[in-house]
Amino acid sequence: MNFSEILLRVVATILVMLIMARLNGPKQIAQMSFYDYVTGISVGSIAATISINTDLSLTSGLFAIILFFAGNLLLNKITQINLTANAVLTGKPIALIEKGSIKISGLQQSKMTVSELLSNLRTSGYFNINDVYTANLEPTGKLSVQPKGFARPARNDDLQLKAANPIQVLSVIMDGVILQSNLKLMNIDEKWLVRELRKQNIDEAELNQIILAVVDENHKMTVYKQA
Repeated sequence: MNFSEILLRVVATILVMLIMARLNGPKQIAQMSFYDYVTGISVGSIAATISINTDLSLTSGLFAIILFFAGNLLLNKITQINLTANAVLTGKPIALIEKGSIKISGLQQSKMTVSELLSNLRTSGYFNINDVYTANLEPTGKLSVQPKGFARPARNDDLQLKAANPIQVLSVIMDGVILQSNLKLMNIDEKWLVRELRKQNIDEAELNQIILAVVDENHKMTVYKQA
């Protein structure tokens, strides 16, 4: 066994993986999607194989690693610019609790038991399910929780105010694209949207400059434009 060759292979593999991981961004570590996870497993397997199997070509193995990372980078770019691709490749949040009620369909879809739901709530700091207004399982596998009005942490502007259940807010524009499904959920249409944009001195031609626009259940719209 040629230990010097194995050492060279290990060092070369680590360097290539570090460079490609940096190019793919910190999301690789902090918030892995399904295809990030698949890429990580595949690359790890290839790296281990070419490091110890001297019968395999080092350059071919490193090229395969680069291709996996390049494919992952391409998918990340596609999901950033295409909402449909993002929904297919990354997935959508699954509602597990909605308006204080457990959604059985959400539990079935996420393959989660009630016991696991309660465990995840406790991990998020909610030991009483009655304190939870909404809970969603994010595509990353993390649970996002919105507490009921009386259960959320007190803020300075809550002084002498009675806390109410949170107001529902939906995105109606994201990255310059109008989200038709959310317009329907809010019982509004594009004509209403255009009127509200004009009230904020935003023309239809400036739609691609809008990063995000949200509407609450009182039909109050907040727009976030590119700086």
